[in-house]
Amino acid sequence: MNKKQNKNKEVNSTVNIDYIPIKIECWKAEDGKIFEQEDRAINYQKVIEQTRRANKVFENGVSVAEAMRIAGYEYEIDPMLEHITKNTKLVISHWQCRDEPGYMPQYFEDGLCSMFVYGYAGSWSGAYGNSVKLNDLIMYANNKRTDFGV
Repeated sequence: MNKKQNKNKEVNSTVNIDYIPIKIECWKAEDGKIFEQEDRAINYQKVIEQTRRANKVFENGVSVAEAMRIAGYEYEIDPMLEHITKNTKLVISHWQCRDEPGYMPQYFEDGLCSMFVYGYAGSWSGAYGNSVKLNDLIMYANNKRTDFGV
């Protein structure tokens, strides 16, 4: 059936539609994300599992860098990440009203590219959290007021 023949075809004899959907094959990852290509779905699923492994060991107290290595991160890791743990309190000045450390890394997101950071350090609206890219996490950790919880 060509497009002109497909136009205004009756479905169930009660509704006219302009296009009849066609069946396609796709792959779905654990979190429900759909992929047209199998290799992309498999790579994405690997990222999900890598992030899960990193979060498990990070929760048990290892540094961000160690969690990334255990999870199989294959690239160079900034030395500052060796010092950041779940007990590290960061100053994130644009989130808060005073320069008191209080925001703590909670868990990895986005395939080890970012972390969710949460805490209270004088924000006008109370406790706050948001995703932070690892490069920004390193920048915040370099603040002289950072409390590494040692």
